[in-house]
Amino acid sequence: MNVTPDGDWSSETRQGNQVVRRMHGTYQQSQSGDGSGTLVFTPVGSSVGNGNDKVETDQYQMADNGRALRLTSEGDTMVFKKQH
Repeated sequence: MNVTPDGDWSSETRQGNQVVRRMHGTYQQSQSGDGSGTLVFTPVGSSVGNGNDKVETDQYQMADNGRALRLTSEGDTMVFKKQH
């Protein structure tokens, strides 16, 4: 997933070496504490037009002095680490 500071995002789903789906949309961020808050991702288009694209609301928390982001979506938590 690519996220830009101006409120846009895009993503690809791959199966092996093949791209099977592309999506893009907008997001809004609401801060609820020091280094934590909510991200709401709203899809506006996809390469598979099946109408099942839904708004996703995730909780985030910065960790490890800003070097990691914990993102929780539907009970699953992912940790993204800053690349140098």
